[in-house]
Amino acid sequence: MYTKRPMETKEHVYARKASYQAYQIDLDKLYYHKIIRAVHRFSGNSKGRLLDVGCWDGMLASQFLTEREVYGLEGNLEAGERANQRGVKTQSVDLEKGFPFEDGFFDTVIAAEIIEHVYDTDLFLKEIKRVLRPGGTLVMSIPNMASLSNRIRMLFGAYPRNAEYRAGGAGHIRFYTAPVFKAQVQEAGFEVLDYAGCNLPLPMHHPLIPKWLKKIAAFGGDYFPNLAGQVILAGRKLNASGTLAGS
Repeated sequence: MYTKRPMETKEHVYARKASYQAYQIDLDKLYYHKIIRAVHRFSGNSKGRLLDVGCWDGMLASQFLTEREVYGLEGNLEAGERANQRGVKTQSVDLEKGFPFEDGFFDTVIAAEIIEHVYDTDLFLKEIKRVLRPGGTLVMSIPNMASLSNRIRMLFGAYPRNAEYRAGGAGHIRFYTAPVFKAQVQEAGFEVLDYAGCNLPLPMHHPLIPKWLKKIAAFGGDYFPNLAGQVILAGRKLNASGTLAGS
C-alpha cells in the first residue's frame, strides 16, 4: 500500500510542503499542481514539444506555453476552440482512431483523467508511445476505484464514486485501481518514474476541515497512492528492447 518514492533531497521535501501551503490545499489547484510538478521534474524546463491528450479548454496545457511548444487533442469542438484561444495548438479528433502526428514528434505527453473514457486502452497507450520521442516523458492520471473513500462506501453497501452504470455522467467506461494502472503502463513499454496520489480522501473544500489536516492529506497522497482518489503517474518511453534511449 505504501509506495517508496524516488530519492529526494530535504530541499525537495520542503519545497513540496511549501507548495501545498501556497496552493492552500484547494483540490483542483492541487491536482493541477502535482501534474505540472511531475512534468517539470521528469522532463525539465525544455523548449521541446508537449501534447495534452484530452486537453478540454486548455487550462492545464496553457501553463506550459512560456517554456514549450504546446499541442492539444480534444473531442469536444467547443472546448477545443477555447483551448486554441488560450494558445494551445488544438485539433478536434476521435481518440479511438489514433493521433494525427508523426512518430516521435513530442518530448512530453500528458493524459490527465482520459484513459478511463477510452474503449481500446491498449491502442491509446500505443499511440502515446508512438508519438513520443525515445526517452520522452509521459504524465498520466486516473480516478482510483479503490480509493479509501470507495472502500468505505462499498463496505457499507454504497455505490463507488466515478463508476457510472448508465449513459451520461462523466462518461467513464474503464475502471482502474492504482496497481492495475501502473502495470498496464509498464506493459505498454514505459518505465515508471513516479507514482503518487493527488491527496488522501477528505472533503477538501469543506470549511470545517482544518488546513493542517488538508496538508497531511495532500502530503499523504504522495506516499499512499493506492488510497488516493486520483493517481498521477510519470513514465519514460523505453526502446523496443526495453531499455532507455542511449543505453
